[in-house]
Amino acid sequence: MARLPWNNLVQVGDQSAYVTAIVNHLRTQIPLIRETLYTVRPAFTQICIKFADALIARFVNALYRCKPVNTFGAEQLLLDTQSLKASLLQMPLLGAKVS
Repeated sequence: MARLPWNNLVQVGDQSAYVTAIVNHLRTQIPLIRETLYTVRPAFTQICIKFADALIARFVNALYRCKPVNTFGAEQLLLDTQSLKASLLQMPLLGAKVS
């Protein structure tokens, strides 16, 4: 993320490849963790909260290292942040069985 040329963007597209990779990894791993911790629901919720806190802290630190950034780069980073936020909010529900 910090190595991408944010100053050279000329348009805003869909979410960046690194966000897609993070979201895909969450979609595959969270159901496995949920299944493993099925009997201990509060532990799963706490793991999701702690993971989101740690990921957000690292993401914000990486944002500060993204310099220089033009207007399109800033808009792309905003879009990526919103996509990541939506995925993290849905994280406790990934792999949940609807009855």
